Amino acid sequence: MQTELIGETSEQDKKFGDQLICASREVLIIDDDMDAIVPVELAFRRLGCKTSCTISTDDARQRILKGDVDIIVLDWMLGKGTGADLVNKCFFELSSQGQREKPITVITYSGLARSELPSWVGRIFDHKAHWQKPIRYSELVHKSVELLSELNFLNK
Repeated sequence: MQTELIGETSEQDKKFGDQLICASREVLIIDDDMDAIVPVELAFRRLGCKTSCTISTDDARQRILKGDVDIIVLDWMLGKGTGADLVNKCFFELSSQGQREKPITVITYSGLARSELPSWVGRIFDHKAHWQKPIRYSELVHKSVELLSELNFLNK
């Protein structure tokens, strides 16, 4: 098996980098494992997104409630609680603030299988996809581009 270095620029990445820029979108990465955060943050940042990362559910909650987050990449099993706990807390607090213009896109990023996680679509959160850990960096970049394209967040 060939090892893929994190941050290694493939020919496909070079094409993406030259053609696609994510215009001022905020991606919040929530994971209790810094080794899992780094490649996700790097992929979105290289595509031009503003990124912020946290291992704390309290910090994540505060950032989500601030209202600047467009996409959340969420590990489901966190050190203190689960992704479900965080989403539920934020849902009730954001619901009391009134209608959002667009729901926050959520990508679950976990070692758990997709079948083990709930799916939801609503006015606060929209669970777009599940990315199964471990994931190769090149696949992570590809999935990130697909997501940003689907959301019309890319300037071409």
